Amino acid sequence: MLLENRFFLGILIGVNFLFYLLYLNFIFTSYTFFCVIMFISIIFYFIFLYLNKKLKWSVEINIFNSIIIVYSFCILFSTISMSYNFLCKDKVENKEYSVPIKGYYTRKVDGVLFSFQGKTFDRPFNLVSKVPEEESKKKGFYKKYRLKISVKEFNFEMYYIDSIELLDKVSN
Repeated sequence: MLLENRFFLGILIGVNFLFYLLYLNFIFTSYTFFCVIMFISIIFYFIFLYLNKKLKWSVEINIFNSIIIVYSFCILFSTISMSYNFLCKDKVENKEYSVPIKGYYTRKVDGVLFSFQGKTFDRPFNLVSKVPEEESKKKGFYKKYRLKISVKEFNFEMYYIDSIELLDKVSN
């Protein structure tokens, strides 16, 4: 079975970890990026099937292994694309947006929910520590504030979040 190969499993776990770390710094406002990645992954899956048959690799192809192979290609190509954009981020101009805060949460990691180009995102951000303590205890206090996000725009409506700052109170 494919996952019994420790080398393959180690690479898969490592690439998944890198994908997760990169994904925390990017926001996607459309599904175009993921559709392109899925299309490329399916093409590579068929190439893999052809090579498996032609070169007589000993990879058993069943539905589970097929899903793992396509998933692996998706994660790999997403990670390569985001890594390339991450490495080239200094060549792209910063754009700043003032976005409304939709909510916040205080779990293991504090975070904030915000709206950007019609979609809602959440990112780690300690909102409660940035406002006066007496105000942070009021219900709905976050509605008085906005976030300033500094982003770098890449292809397929992919944005790298350079910084998130809390703006002063919104005037009523």
